Amino acid sequence: GSEENGGEMSDAQPMHISNASIELLNKLTTGGVQVDYRFTRQPHLYAPDMLNLQLSFTNNNTEDAGEIKVGGKRLGGGMSIHEFPGILNIAQNQTLSANLGIDFRDTTQPAQFDLVIGGR
Repeated sequence: GSEENGGEMSDAQPMHISNASIELLNKLTTGGVQVDYRFTRQPHLYAPDMLNLQLSFTNNNTEDAGEIKVGGKRLGGGMSIHEFPGILNIAQNQTLSANLGIDFRDTTQPAQFDLVIGGR
């Protein structure tokens, strides 16, 4: 408290936010596109009660990957997802990112959804 410091305010320590991504799908599963994710610890722009999940798509194939979009969703009661605008194409050796908003409604249920990559 401020009384313990002689009435002076002390600075709060910064919270550590990891920049490390975790592999969600490897290139063998998707036909050449690796998908990594990370929770940014910031609210999503669409709605402040949604968590922001950053997805990174890297095309490790020798051909363009085609369109990437969210497909089917299987969500628990009250949960919602704000999809990212579809990515029309990712060229070989290119990495693009998209943000997905997820409102878990204070549950521990997983948010299950499909990613459609190049029609697969």
